[in-house]
Amino acid sequence: MLSLHLDSADVEGPPWRPTGTGWAAGPCTVEPFRHAALEDFALVSDGRLLIVVRERCAGEPPPERGTGALQGGLTALEPGRLDDVAAGMRAWPLGWLTVEVTGSGRGIRVVLETGDWGVAPVFAIARDGELWGDWDPARLFPVAGGPKLDRVRAAHFLAVFDSSYSSATLVSEIQMHTERSRMVWDPAADGRPALSVEYPVGVDPPLPRRLKPGADPPAAFWEILTSSLRRWLEGYPEGVVVEVSGGLDSAVVAAAASSVAGQPVRSCGIALAGASREDERARRSVVARLFGLEDREVDILDWLPFAPDTCRIAGGPVVPWEECYYEAADAMLAAATGAGGTLVLTGLGGDELCGRRPGERPAPARGGDNGGPASPWLAVPAFLSADTRAAYDETRGRLARAPHPLAAISVPECIAIGSAMYMRRGTWAVHPLATPQLVQFCAQLPREWRSGRRVERTLLSRLGLPRQLTHPAVRDDFMPALAAAFRHRARPAVDRLFSSPRLADLGLVDRDRLVAHYAAWCAEGSDVDGAMPLYAAAALELTVRALEG
Repeated sequence: MLSLHLDSADVEGPPWRPTGTGWAAGPCTVEPFRHAALEDFALVSDGRLLIVVRERCAGEPPPERGTGALQGGLTALEPGRLDDVAAGMRAWPLGWLTVEVTGSGRGIRVVLETGDWGVAPVFAIARDGELWGDWDPARLFPVAGGPKLDRVRAAHFLAVFDSSYSSATLVSEIQMHTERSRMVWDPAADGRPALSVEYPVGVDPPLPRRLKPGADPPAAFWEILTSSLRRWLEGYPEGVVVEVSGGLDSAVVAAAASSVAGQPVRSCGIALAGASREDERARRSVVARLFGLEDREVDILDWLPFAPDTCRIAGGPVVPWEECYYEAADAMLAAATGAGGTLVLTGLGGDELCGRRPGERPAPARGGDNGGPASPWLAVPAFLSADTRAAYDETRGRLARAPHPLAAISVPECIAIGSAMYMRRGTWAVHPLATPQLVQFCAQLPREWRSGRRVERTLLSRLGLPRQLTHPAVRDDFMPALAAAFRHRARPAVDRLFSSPRLADLGLVDRDRLVAHYAAWCAEGSDVDGAMPLYAAAALELTVRALEG
């Protein structure tokens, strides 16, 4: 939600002041991401500075009641009040982030705190008395100063395409501010890292409960969803867009948005490749027609991963843990903003709402060939170096993660790694199916309402959607597009990446086996899932080159 640069040698000097784009003290700066869905302000008292960036919430007074603070301003408070304001921020009902600066010079101490949404996290690097932070991790690559990968996490990423939700990232110097955590920078710390992340206590997921006589779960689901959406949509001054995939989750969000928004709602989506293509497009058309959405579609075949002249190959941001289909997703957001949309509603979190609870899970599936968890392609890629395989074996396919949040941990992870893509396009993403209220409600539903996602299917049926959408016959699948890209349009670029891979120079892959594996896979012609380990290697290769500038 913001960018910052602080130098402990420079903070001592002129006082903090508003700049129009944020706040500064000498060369030190803090700049929030400015958007119609957000508000920001700063307060100073007792020699401490508190900067607040948060989502606007309908019905709540902007920016902070009783302080006299103005949007983008810097307001002095009477002594002793800052702690009360900071404590009150932790009860804010939507996403928020605070930066508290105490002291100056070598005595400076900075604390970043965030709520249980984990939206638009700050990625940070601390070195030699300086702190850099940014909502866009790619903008920190020049600061990172070379291909300093975390070897164990790189091995894990190459083996099972997972980066693990944690303060640690694939780039060893870059840390991520995870949900509910405190990021502390103390350059004068003795015997401790200057930058540390203090995790919160893990959350035990709610357990299923019995329904009251006459209870109506779909109606309650709808009430919670629409009430939550009003907090973002009421009075929103710019265009609202819903990502529509033709699946259950985006259909539910589209229905709710069209019922509560005080303006026409637009939609955007991606036409897939493979067997699900026409069925998915037909389902999207039904949703757009039924809820009166002005729809814009991007064809994934025009925006294949790593295809010639697309953003990542042409020098755009390359962050390995971001969207595999970044090219198509970015083109979709460009279409949305071209239609005037700046607030984008997603269906993220819907897959996890009705998951099994303790005691309901089947026996775990057989793991990979090294005893770790089953990977998307079931076997550790043969082109990994012996050292990489050994590093992966040490983790047994698992890495330390942040403590468990209320939702499934994949939810804040996806929110965190996807935020920058939206923000680069000047949009703000909202995830209505990931609200604590809806997560808690669905977690407490009896199994018969969660099983097969009955609560959502029943709700959509009541809203008039046909069985074609409530019970689709074909499962949407992005993998055919990735396989088509790597076998055809992206192959020249991938061949160049693999011909002299920096990953081999770093000892992560065996170059000859990588080249042979890729050629054999392309010649085989039918294996779709085999594209994923090749994508992981290509994405990490591009990242290393980006880190090297």
